[in-house]
Amino acid sequence: MPKYRKKPVEIEAIQFTGSNWGEIETFVPVGKYNEDGTFNIVTLEGEHKCSIGDFVIQGVAGEFYPCKPEIFAATYEPADTTPVQPDTEEEEISEEDIAEIKQMMIGMKGTVQEISSHINSIGITLDKIGGNP
Repeated sequence: MPKYRKKPVEIEAIQFTGSNWGEIETFVPVGKYNEDGTFNIVTLEGEHKCSIGDFVIQGVAGEFYPCKPEIFAATYEPADTTPVQPDTEEEEISEEDIAEIKQMMIGMKGTVQEISSHINSIGITLDKIGGNP
């Protein structure tokens, strides 16, 4: 039987605490309030009850649905909303590595693949060692 993996997508979700009604009402259209302190939301599959502790998730198509906390914890993790900053720190390249690459390039002691492989293995670019051969 074929296996599938869930695609990594970011969702918005709020955990219903029983005291955060304002936040819930701003996030999701509540279908019906229940006397037991729960509420119903309209999902793509019909109306579903959301209990204290459940998460209300907004899916990728804008749909809402409740999710039990243990399922939520097994399925989701906090998204890193901090934009990734490029690494601006230059790594130290040893003089020995630079000399070896220059010798390979000057004397063509290796094939292009060997030179490229060595350059990649130490994580540098040609501009760091003085340009093209």
